[in-house]
Amino acid sequence: MEIEVTYIATLEEYYAADEGFRAALKKGSVDLYVQLALIIIAVAFAVIGQYFLGGVIAIVAFLIHQGYIKRWIVRRNFNHIANAGIAETLVFSDNHIVYKCGQVDEVIPWDDYAAYLETEQLLMLFYDSSDHYAIVPKRTLDEASLGNLRGLLSRKLANYGEYNV
Repeated sequence: MEIEVTYIATLEEYYAADEGFRAALKKGSVDLYVQLALIIIAVAFAVIGQYFLGGVIAIVAFLIHQGYIKRWIVRRNFNHIANAGIAETLVFSDNHIVYKCGQVDEVIPWDDYAAYLETEQLLMLFYDSSDHYAIVPKRTLDEASLGNLRGLLSRKLANYGEYNV
């Protein structure tokens, strides 16, 4: 059985992937600690008369709180992806995954992937226990294909959300 997925990844899908990854790692608490530390530092600078520096640090804490910095990082990384805006095709089988994009036609063994994570909008495949991943937008799959792909992924890979590889 082969499952073929063809898509052009969007920036919004990369935002969703970043949010799903952070949620799986429970990184929201880290952002909170960074914000609190920056606010304390900002107040300390204001107390000693360094209002400008304290204000700049407070603005950075606000930007982190609102998620602007995370989105800026994702957008910057997306703009540096060589295949952004080009149709990608993934063909999943029991033996391997075939990746096609432009002139690239690559056979990837399942052992190159460590885990998968499912979010509301997409499936993420993590390489070799790292934080690098490939995305598969759910919008490109019908219900039957999505169910088949879920089954294949659960047989071949660990669930990142459960095991946090």
